[in-house]
Amino acid sequence: MGAAFETATGHEVTFAFGSTGQLFTQISQGAPFDMFLAADQQRPGRAEDEGLAVPGSRFTYATGKLALWSATPGLLDAGPGVLATQAVAHVAIANPVTAPYGAAALEAIAALGMTEALAPKLVEGQSISQTYQFAVTGNAAAAFVALAQLAGQEDGSVWTLPEELYAPIRQDAVLLARGAGNAAAEAFAAFLRGPEAQAIGQGPDVAAALRGAPGHAPVILMDHRPGNARANAAAGADLQLSGHTHGGMVRGLDRIVARFNDGFVSGHYRIGESQLYVNNGTALWIGFALRLGRPAELTVLTLRPA
Repeated sequence: MGAAFETATGHEVTFAFGSTGQLFTQISQGAPFDMFLAADQQRPGRAEDEGLAVPGSRFTYATGKLALWSATPGLLDAGPGVLATQAVAHVAIANPVTAPYGAAALEAIAALGMTEALAPKLVEGQSISQTYQFAVTGNAAAAFVALAQLAGQEDGSVWTLPEELYAPIRQDAVLLARGAGNAAAEAFAAFLRGPEAQAIGQGPDVAAALRGAPGHAPVILMDHRPGNARANAAAGADLQLSGHTHGGMVRGLDRIVARFNDGFVSGHYRIGESQLYVNNGTALWIGFALRLGRPAELTVLTLRPA
């Protein structure tokens, strides 16, 4: 997705949303926008090169992350493998020509070795917003979307793609020629460059949350995804309790699940001076309703003074 910043009165802003490619086409044809927030670096760069933007005004305002989301709870708990099964008829991606997230999705699918399996199932949205709607409405069982779109989304299931599966989605903004001297546009650009904007979307700051905590107090952190354990340990968590993997469901195949969860699948792990416990869960995953060698589990923890 991209956003174009329209002429404003005072310091109010109005946004027009669309795919990055569509917005660039509109800008090149004289659309009355003052600022261009793209989902890639190429189109803002072209705007500068083609005299559509103020020279030297381009900067990176965000780095996008790709996620796979389904409205079906549990569908993606063990990763993307279910997409290749008969349980999934359609998978949505954004148009890879006009939407950088669509190009990243194709790159990730290839890196996962699933290009052939998913090719007949892919449906394209004209923007990342439309792609998300395909999954919301059930027209696709799952969709490759921007992780930022899922902020506050508690329904369904999600698998965050490891960033090594696709090239970084660096997103640039540029002040368009029409916006030169527009106080509102320049103020908004300054805000995007500042620390407040850069902190948006970074997720919980565990280190900040623990700042000032008594040094002798044990810190127990509940984080659904075990893949965050090393970072949380470095931030000061003594014990992390996680689930998410269902224990890998099948012993042996759990090694595949481990690949996407920093090696953590089931049971107790030590991470330096910290510890992690990953519960197997009590239920079956509806996308793969079978357990072999990974029984359901309820965990009772007893805390005692050192």
